[in-house]
Amino acid sequence: MITRSMRGAAFAGLLAMLVLGCSDSNDGGDAGTPTADDFISEASALICADVGDCCERDGNAFSAARCRANYTTTLESHLARGTVTYDAAAGGRCIEAFRASPGQCDGTPAEVADCDGVFRGTLPEGAACTDGIECAGFPESALCLDQDSDSTGPVCTPIRRSQPVRAARGESCTGTCRPVDGVEGCIFSGTYPPVLCFIEDGLYCAGATSTCEPLIAEGGACAREPDFPGCVPGALCEHERCVPVRGEGESCLVDICTTPLECPSPSAFACGPGLRCASAQPVPLCIVPQPDGSTCRSPAECASGWCEFPCDDQESCTGSCGPPRRTTPEQCLSGFAESADAKSDPLFLRTR
Repeated sequence: MITRSMRGAAFAGLLAMLVLGCSDSNDGGDAGTPTADDFISEASALICADVGDCCERDGNAFSAARCRANYTTTLESHLARGTVTYDAAAGGRCIEAFRASPGQCDGTPAEVADCDGVFRGTLPEGAACTDGIECAGFPESALCLDQDSDSTGPVCTPIRRSQPVRAARGESCTGTCRPVDGVEGCIFSGTYPPVLCFIEDGLYCAGATSTCEPLIAEGGACAREPDFPGCVPGALCEHERCVPVRGEGESCLVDICTTPLECPSPSAFACGPGLRCASAQPVPLCIVPQPDGSTCRSPAECASGWCEFPCDDQESCTGSCGPPRRTTPEQCLSGFAESADAKSDPLFLRTR
């Protein structure tokens, strides 16, 4: 029987810590400044020991030899291509950090700090690349990306990161920030830096005027899209009116169209505080997040955020809410080789 999880593993960032930062290149040979070969050998062993502990706790089969081979090959290939440089001093700090915190499924703050800049990319903007590690400034100012569907391959591409401008009432805006499960979620478009209205300020970015306007009271006219802010907390937009959010056991389907059209669609914003939309159920309803052991069809239904399925086809069986796991059987068997792809893995952008 195959057990599949609806939530991806959170452990994929360990190798990422070895390739972030912009330290000066260096090489060495003593215990505090290991050579590149010595670092790769010991770092691979330490990382795979952590991976093995996590896989064992989750009940997943694991091959330490395969894991070490995967990590060793990945790191050696970057050096062999000459697209990254190695900082021996950072390598020594990183090894000591791993030794000090065995068995961690996620990178500790010390590991993140001390492994910063072990390897750094050398490729300039526009150079052909195989993954982001090779690009100078990755991940703060460059990524390895395809330019378009007709592109011959990915190249090092500059990215822009900047803090949003907090707009006041009546000022021009490009989007809105609203709290989503305790995390501020921002929807915006246009130029950088984004100029945003904040729900917590009682404002939203009105599409008709592109200015920050006061939130709309229950019963007031609003834009038709329910998942975009505009109504006061406790209300959502349906049929172009702000209506009350739904309670436990009530439908979380929202008609996003205007009459005479009908376009019911599940919405995470349809349910009141403490409730979630069980959108994968035959009848989407607002429910209280379920405890471990409860049946589920999506992770949103579980208080833990984790839904285990006993089959490959999730349409043909129901899952069970359970404690969050850090690994999957596939990742443990492969030694997390897939997670080392800095081109596509967003965890590489979340480790700092």
